[in-house]
Amino acid sequence: MNLSAILICAAIAAAGAALAAPDEKAVISLEAGIPETLVRNNVTVELIKGGARQGLQVQYGVTDWPNAFFRPVIGVWDWSGWTGIAVDVFNPEPEAQTVNMRVDNAGADGVTACNQLTGKSNYIACSEDLEVDLIENPDYLITPEGAARSAAWFWSANDLNKYADSDDIVGCTKRVNGGTIGLEERTELYDEAKALFG
Repeated sequence: MNLSAILICAAIAAAGAALAAPDEKAVISLEAGIPETLVRNNVTVELIKGGARQGLQVQYGVTDWPNAFFRPVIGVWDWSGWTGIAVDVFNPEPEAQTVNMRVDNAGADGVTACNQLTGKSNYIACSEDLEVDLIENPDYLITPEGAARSAAWFWSANDLNKYADSDDIVGCTKRVNGGTIGLEERTELYDEAKALFG
């Protein structure tokens, strides 16, 4: 089974909350074709030109973590001075699909320096329990201490021990990710860890 989604537009809403109508700036131009900065993992990408659904069509089969992302031409993305990122996604398929967007911290490569705590409500709750203002100091979460403490907080706050204690890796995965993407690999790693630690 192949699925696809069309990314119609990627723009960032400008900063300056005092502005009556926020400015917008295109993050990626598709006028010259698919940029060389597009990185593809387990997907094919086609440029759709013209019509109401102009954008990038991302197609993928049943696979772990299909994704496409744009790396900056040089250095890291600079989002200072902007209030948000807007991405329009059109689903041409008859089945509902889950589409996620992630903006990593400086130095993140998808593995390291990634802040895994998401959602303002989690930031607020975690801030209160850890007694660290994560709204004003979000970079604390990408330090080894902050990453470990926030992960332990998330585990405890979501009562994940009940899944671990009963070897319910499906339930735990759904509680953490909302679905079962990557379940096969996670199960293999879980079995390896159990064999190692007994």
